Amino acid sequence: YIKNLAGITDDDISSGYQLEDVFSIMGSDRELFDTSRVVITWGGNDIECLRRECGYPEDDPFGRTPKDVKRIYQTMAEARGYSPRKGHSKALGICGVPWQGRHRHRAAVDAVNAAVMFAYLFEQFRKM
Repeated sequence: YIKNLAGITDDDISSGYQLEDVFSIMGSDRELFDTSRVVITWGGNDIECLRRECGYPEDDPFGRTPKDVKRIYQTMAEARGYSPRKGHSKALGICGVPWQGRHRHRAAVDAVNAAVMFAYLFEQFRKM
């Protein structure tokens, strides 16, 4: 199911990173790019699943509570009177923000689009 959803191949899986290495890589990138410890996600389960799979590493480079862009979007949608039940790409479209990248449900593409949506929503709050 996941392979079809994400459009990944067996080669992608065999050449991918071990989950245990992901935290270390992401933590190094966070330091390299001097970013916040706050994780921005579309839906709140991704970072928790990663932590659980990695055994809740003591050197967790991220804050405890992710900013769930999906929930923020749903609140805005309800306030504006339209359906909050939209997927990531449809939610961006409703906001007039183009989807970035070719594949949905690929980690890097989804991460970029979660950040784009967060920036859009943040600007909407600033205008209030």
